[in-house]
Amino acid sequence: MRHHSKEVLSIGHSNLSYRTFVAHLRKWQVQTVVDVRSIPYSKHVPHFNYEVLKRKLCKSNLAYEYLGNQLGSHNVRVRQAADGVADYRRQIAADAFDDGIDRLLELAGEGCVAVMCTESDPYRCHRHTVLAVELAERGLSTQHILKSGTLRNAFEAPIRTKQPSRWVQRD
Repeated sequence: MRHHSKEVLSIGHSNLSYRTFVAHLRKWQVQTVVDVRSIPYSKHVPHFNYEVLKRKLCKSNLAYEYLGNQLGSHNVRVRQAADGVADYRRQIAADAFDDGIDRLLELAGEGCVAVMCTESDPYRCHRHTVLAVELAERGLSTQHILKSGTLRNAFEAPIRTKQPSRWVQRD
């Protein structure tokens, strides 16, 4: 069974079917989905709406916890740094963010956890730009479950955007 208390997985639901989403979670032995969406609803993929998702995950024997109030992207704003690299800053009280991270760490200590947001590309999402960075500072690694179902270490994968990036593709 996959469980590393020093590792957190991340997944973006995008437009995945519920069946594919759960297959990805099962492939990597996720036990708990931690929803970090600021607004846990989607008009395009209603099976990812808060109440529906919580119920379906329970029926699939997966735990669900909502931490979007503490760890959601609405708590983050982007500003351009002098070197052109996006600079992410938390916009909420440090205590609320820290409480969310502490709860995430507690859950990670109990079993395999995946933080979930909407964006399929983790490098365009706060799961990477904020949470993976914060977790790394606290000694944890983050592995992103990509839309294809493959797993990639957060800091070994390139960013594939047109924005200037501090991440470099490794050969």
